[in-house]
Amino acid sequence: MAPTARPLSPPQARRFAAAMEHLRAGRRQQALDDARALWRDAPDALDARQLLAMCLAEAGDVDGADAAFKAALALAPGNAQVALNAATWWRRRGPPDAALGVLENLPESAPVRLQQGLAALEAGDPARARAVLERAVQLDPNATAAWHGLTNALRAAGDLDAAQAAARRVVALAPTRSAGWFNLGTLLREAGRVEEALQALQRAQALGDASPELRDALHGVLH
Repeated sequence: MAPTARPLSPPQARRFAAAMEHLRAGRRQQALDDARALWRDAPDALDARQLLAMCLAEAGDVDGADAAFKAALALAPGNAQVALNAATWWRRRGPPDAALGVLENLPESAPVRLQQGLAALEAGDPARARAVLERAVQLDPNATAAWHGLTNALRAAGDLDAAQAAARRVVALAPTRSAGWFNLGTLLREAGRVEEALQALQRAQALGDASPELRDALHGVLH
């Protein structure tokens, strides 16, 4: 008989929250130690298994994270949040087919379509990625991550005008995030719109982007 997911008790829920805070703060080893202790005390609690999987993933334990995410999926088959967390991990570590597989039968939502689109893009299928990510932004027009992914899918598909429009939507939704301005700047540069490209790239720089890619892009615009 398959195990049944159980909720955490109030004290266990407080331990869960503390471990999540460690994880968000970058205290990975403390988070992992706490997650392992919680999982030992509550092996059939879905939150405990997911927490352990996420901590193992952040710690770089590929085999351990795989096993923990599979255990969480077995404990709660069809749970969209579990599947999304697992898909995000499998998309990060590759290959993307595993992520696409776990998302295949989930009910449609913007987060599901986002992960499907990103996985399709990483699998080298920009046409599929475009279609899925266009659906994601239809479902949630304010989903910045979906617009960002759509920008990259449109660019990979060679539709640079549409990619520019999507990139402008990204910076409108998230004007303080440098990645959107960098994407917009590089697209404008490719279109020969030098002044606009420079403004966008300088905005990315002012927001803290000190990457070699940004330095190269600025050099290309200025020289």
